[in-house]
Amino acid sequence: MPTWLNEGLAVYSEGELDPGSQQQLEDAIRNDTLLTVRSLSAGFSEVSDKAYLSYSQSYSITKFLIETYNQEKMTSLLVSLREGAAIDDALMQIYGFNIDGLEDVWRQAIGAPPRPISAQPTSQPTPTFVPTIVPVSVLPLGTNQATPTAIPTSSFDDQPTPGTPVRTAPPLWLTLTLLGFCCIFAFLIGVVVLGFVVRNQNRPGGKNE
Repeated sequence: MPTWLNEGLAVYSEGELDPGSQQQLEDAIRNDTLLTVRSLSAGFSEVSDKAYLSYSQSYSITKFLIETYNQEKMTSLLVSLREGAAIDDALMQIYGFNIDGLEDVWRQAIGAPPRPISAQPTSQPTPTFVPTIVPVSVLPLGTNQATPTAIPTSSFDDQPTPGTPVRTAPPLWLTLTLLGFCCIFAFLIGVVVLGFVVRNQNRPGGKNE
């Protein structure tokens, strides 16, 4: 459902416009500063004056549709939108005009100047541009991409060049096993030497006896 219809129904259900909103709407009609109906299909402006005018104008458009073409057609419009129809298609099917045609007949009914004709046949609200980061995986094939250069962390991680001898390191478990045997062997030698020294010191008289 477009915003103008959603908010217009809400304001219409509350009754007539308050005097300040009605005066603002009449000033916009007289000064030809009405907002286009298509611009009211998305969110309303954050500027307070335009926001108040958006609600007043949405009320006027909704009231025009209900009181000119009866409540039954408005119900049919809501049902069509609920079933997934686009607003232009739903208006054309039920009323015989799209959003631009609605604005034309509505302006004529309230005595406003004709709708300004834009160079674009179907002018749409300009979206706010938000820069995004496009993942590399979704870029089209054939797009030139800079290939990141791998930084080697050790000589064993280097990829060998074709035709050159490949140097391989011994497995880690083998290195640790050999280191353990060396430690045990050194410990045994130390124990033997220490025992030999202690035995000689404990012999009374040494070699003189």
